[in-house]
Amino acid sequence: MEDIGAIHVRLPSSEHLSTLVRVDIKIDTSTFFIYLQDAGDRWPFKIENESDYVVDLAQMVRLPDSPDCPSTKLSQDSAHSETNPAGHRKANPSYTLVPKSAIDYAWDYPAAREKKVLLMINGWRRPVDVLEIGNLMPFKFSVCSSKTPVEYP
Repeated sequence: MEDIGAIHVRLPSSEHLSTLVRVDIKIDTSTFFIYLQDAGDRWPFKIENESDYVVDLAQMVRLPDSPDCPSTKLSQDSAHSETNPAGHRKANPSYTLVPKSAIDYAWDYPAAREKKVLLMINGWRRPVDVLEIGNLMPFKFSVCSSKTPVEYP
């Protein structure tokens, strides 16, 4: 409710399929209006992997403060998880892009305050703000077992 405007939400319809819904939140005096509309194939992001490397990506999620999870650091581990209401860990969805491929993407956690994706290549990680406009710093990673980073535009 804090975010006035439009956001896209994935509604799971089966184990591997989901329906994309556009949610428009508007306020008029003291009343919130929430409009739901089937978004069809109009995804908010298209993420393209034009490299020769396999890229994994997941939305970065800020973990809540709780007795089980006192840290407020961003989850960046390979299990990439968050705490559900029962206090158990649940997996954060991640996606694999093979070389020269693209996927349509909408936020897995649209209510997250800080919206970034975590790119992972060969064990190297880089958070990226996909809403940032302009040239981004190159992602440096190792293509072999040595720890010498390789610059990739």
